Amino acid sequence: MVAMATDEMESAMKTWYSKMIKMEQIDNAKTGAALRELRKSKGVSLRKMAERMKISPSYLSDLERGNRYWDRPKHDRFVRLCK
Repeated sequence: MVAMATDEMESAMKTWYSKMIKMEQIDNAKTGAALRELRKSKGVSLRKMAERMKISPSYLSDLERGNRYWDRPKHDRFVRLCK
């Protein structure tokens, strides 16, 4: 077996992960819509939630519209902050 350089392995893993995430794009759109409804039901503005999450409002908007990918830590932090 040929050993891969650390940089090559990291690059290969990032490419693989990116492809796996893109396959779930529809789920991200549904997740974003559901989380937007949760945020609104709690009376939290997009700007305020972005501030709490330490991300920009435009980034949060993209997440909620399914234009960016939710990762587990962002999802969990969002839900926790809505409580």
